[in-house]
Amino acid sequence: MGKEESRGVNLKSLLECGNTMIVCDTNVYLHIYQYTPGYCDFAFDCLNSMQDYLIVPRTIYLEYLDNYERNYEAMRGRITGAKDRCDDVIIHAKRTITSVCEHLSGMGFSDISELEESLDDAFEKQINEIEDFFEDRKAVLELIAERWDEDLLLNLFGELNAKGRILEQFTQEELFGLCKKGQARYKKHTPPGFEDNGKDGIAKYGDYLWWEEVLRYANDNKKNIVLVTDDIKKDWCEEDEEEIVLRKELVREFKHRSKQEIYFFTSKSFYDKYADDFNIIKPDVVQYALQMTDKKFFDRVNEDVFAEIKDDLLYNAIDYINEETSNLGYKDLDDFELVDSSFRDAELIEIDAGEATYEFRYDVTVSVRAFVDGGTDEDTEERIETNCSYHEFSGIVTVSLKRDADIFSDFEEEKFYYDTSIVGGELVQTEYNELGEAVYCSECGAIIGYDTDNYSRSGNGDPICNDCMKDDGNRFVCPRCNKKYDEGDRGSSGQFCRYCEDELDL
Repeated sequence: MGKEESRGVNLKSLLECGNTMIVCDTNVYLHIYQYTPGYCDFAFDCLNSMQDYLIVPRTIYLEYLDNYERNYEAMRGRITGAKDRCDDVIIHAKRTITSVCEHLSGMGFSDISELEESLDDAFEKQINEIEDFFEDRKAVLELIAERWDEDLLLNLFGELNAKGRILEQFTQEELFGLCKKGQARYKKHTPPGFEDNGKDGIAKYGDYLWWEEVLRYANDNKKNIVLVTDDIKKDWCEEDEEEIVLRKELVREFKHRSKQEIYFFTSKSFYDKYADDFNIIKPDVVQYALQMTDKKFFDRVNEDVFAEIKDDLLYNAIDYINEETSNLGYKDLDDFELVDSSFRDAELIEIDAGEATYEFRYDVTVSVRAFVDGGTDEDTEERIETNCSYHEFSGIVTVSLKRDADIFSDFEEEKFYYDTSIVGGELVQTEYNELGEAVYCSECGAIIGYDTDNYSRSGNGDPICNDCMKDDGNRFVCPRCNKKYDEGDRGSSGQFCRYCEDELDL
């Protein structure tokens, strides 16, 4: 039975008959550390109650030992650091507002001190509300932290080891032979594990090795296997009528070599089915889906998410600027440029129809040069001076994205998300400098900046933009002095201008 959930099976009846055992992949155990507290306790209670039915391949046990410590510490940090993270958000916001007030004061706004006092009172109120919130829930937080004061999952592995439920390790000779078989299987894309072929050393054969352990155990002990994994890559799973199923090759191999049945589940469907069949109380499904907001996912994707929306942000930056803090007015604008950006935080917004919607927030600073075109004097037809100014804007930009809420991938590599878009932002002006008169290209008339010392020039010293600084039939660029001249100024060598040839005595 390769279909995920194996809906027609009653796990209680199947397991209590004594001829079926449960095997959980490493990712199933490690995901325990990433769930919300309520679902974490539920999932652990399920695992703890099925000790008599669990067997652990040695390969999975060793992989768990390599990864449990950092996952447990991250879990503890989410519980104990909740209040500190809230405080950090308020403190950061206060610093940003204080900086804006100082800028406004420098621009000559009056009564800034009154505004600062009012804001200080507001921030103090927010901090007190956070204190009250966590004080009211102190008992709950202490209960959660106390239960996981020690690593319950590690203790469970200790009990399983004492009961002989961790399978014997392969001998060196067996391991060598299996790695050779694994290499041959991967070349043919024979599941499982060929998606890990890029890993180093024996690690690439991890999935195949524990699959061989399960096959040997099922054959030697005449046991059916309930296989639970959150690895739904194509070297384990496929789709059958929009349903996740174990690959047909794996089902056939298992039945051929062990003469037993195999039942396939992902962890979520397994916990749901196990709880139903054994009458264990389940937490709300929304509480389960919240586990997908774990910090590891945010850390993995936040840079990629910002890279996706960066161009959109710069192209439409004017839409996010708070006009009350800006003096851009009706000036002509150069392209916006990114000065700085950093990931602030992210949160789950809603879960609907199997999709989780998140909002990622970034601290962003952008800059732009603005020009006030003086136009042309009607009498003299001379260009009136165009002034240039530099502006910086800082604030928070909010990005929305979606992620499947009911599918897990490999716990080390999962990054899949979609529908990324900017959904909000407010940027306030934090810096403003007058740069002086603008500089125009002497050929095409485009504004190319304001600093007359930093541009390509003609032989007469006139500034020229990069687009015009090239040979065009009537004029040429001297490769020695990098100035543009009329063809009449080309030297006898045909390569340099005559002024450079005079200096070189050509």
